[in-house]
Order: sequence, then structure tokens, then C-alpha cells
Amino acid sequence: MKLTGFWPALPPMLSALIAALMLAGCAPAGENKITLNVKVTAHALADGVPHEGSSVLEIKLRRTPNSLSGMAMSMKLKGEAVILDMGRDRTAYFLLKDYVHDILNGYDVAPSAGSVDETSFDKLQAASGVIDVPRKQYPKIAAFKDETDPATVYEVDPDDFADAFGPGVELTGLTLELVDEPMTEKIAQRLAWLEPARGGRLVPIEGNRIATKDASFGQLTKQSDFITLRLE
Repeated sequence: MKLTGFWPALPPMLSALIAALMLAGCAPAGENKITLNVKVTAHALADGVPHEGSSVLEIKLRRTPNSLSGMAMSMKLKGEAVILDMGRDRTAYFLLKDYVHDILNGYDVAPSAGSVDETSFDKLQAASGVIDVPRKQYPKIAAFKDETDPATVYEVDPDDFADAFGPGVELTGLTLELVDEPMTEKIAQRLAWLEPARGGRLVPIEGNRIATKDASFGQLTKQSDFITLRLE
């Protein structure tokens, strides 16, 4: 049986207000959001010479303590992968990752995104210094046999850089730092074929747009793993 007239209709303005409060986690505007510029730096040794490459990401966080999704915080990421150029055609790309868990832990803000509270963003505002990313938290690392051809992409083992780049090459660390620097914009000049708006896979999957367990690294890797859209 269909029930009619059981729920009273809400005035449009009241409906809009309720929706806005739900999206904001029922929190006062301006007190529960923060924008972080995070410098991600990869460190390596090649033939005894230290090399490093970095990228500055923009991460926008908003507390949503009463969100119907059950999440205590929402996140938006903008930026590009880290380019670690060690010379002699030895370049590694550290694919995009939001690093929120690493930031919260590394700066002793909170054990997880789900435990962020009203003091967490104040702690982030006051945080300083360089922190190490645990090896198990590293993003995927990619390299190309030919950078002009995205289909030549392959995965690099962080524990065995020598296998990808030859003897005497070693990844020594990955660090994060909260900085007052703009987002970097380098990768589009290096990989001219990037079209983040399309977000396609580097190696298309013939006849099936869904990646299976047998998919190659190139089929699993998307252009959006290298760069995000510059959304305002």
C-alpha cells in the first residue's frame, strides 16, 4: 500500500540548509577545514652520488564528524607525481598518493583519519619539520623504457632499484614536509602525452574496460596516477 501525505513537505530553503549541514558534518564553517601544501621528496644514491626529486601537493581536508557516511574527514588532492631523475636515462616516478595517514602519524596528530577531532587541524597548523614515510607506505613507483611511449611503463621495486636502473643505484628514502610553496608543475613538460582530463590507462585493455587480476602494470596504471586536474 502506498502511503501519501505521511511525510510533511519541507520548505525549499530549509531543505537546502539541512543538506548543507550534512555535507559539512554539521560543523561551523571555517573552523573545520585546512589546506596543506606537502612537499614529497624521494632520495636515492646512484654511483655513490646522492640524488633527490620532489613535488609539492595540495591536500584539502575537512572535518565531517557527523557525516552520514561515517567518515570523520573528507580529502581532496591536487598535484603531480614525484620525478626522481638520477641521470643516464635513470628516472623513477613516484605515483600520486594523498599521504594523509602518514602526515597524521608522522606529526603525532592522530592515529588515523577516523580519529581526527576538533584539535587535529590546530596541531597540523603548528606542525613543522621533515618526516619519513615508512617503506610499506610508499606509493607505486614507475619507470619507462621509452618516456615518449606510455605503453613502455613498468613497475619499480623500491627495495631493488638496481634491478631497474643498474648496479650502484639505491632508493634511500621518501620524506614529507609541510611547506609554504606552490604546487609544482613539471611533469607535463616531461611526459608530453599526459592528458589527465581523459584519465585513461597507459596500456588500454582490449575489449574489456575492467582490469582483471591478470592485468599488467601498464593496464592498471592511469594518467591520473601521474597528475590531477587543476580543479578550483
